[in-house]
Amino acid sequence: MPDLRTFAYMDKQREAQRVAALERKDAEPQPEPKPSKAPREAWSEQKRRKEVRELRREKKERKRRWLREQAETNAQSSDESEEDWAAEERAAKKLKQGKMDDEEFDAEFFSAM
Repeated sequence: MPDLRTFAYMDKQREAQRVAALERKDAEPQPEPKPSKAPREAWSEQKRRKEVRELRREKKERKRRWLREQAETNAQSSDESEEDWAAEERAAKKLKQGKMDDEEFDAEFFSAM
């Protein structure tokens, strides 16, 4: 591409104006170019909302999993405690009926303590 500053007008007066304008333009300080804005992404707000929604879903799923695990461990421990209580009640009934003496009862339930 040719440098347009080197082309001259045929009219001497017009050429003098052009040269003076070029000198003025070269003499004045050039403004610094504005920093370019960050490129905007289309649908960025929707993308952000979608990410937040995904995080919430993951958090809920982790909480549900944790609650299920807690419920299972509590159910197991409550089943064991119910079985222990039922065994103790049966032994107390046997003790009351005279089929078991105090020493056997104490040995069965209080030796583990």
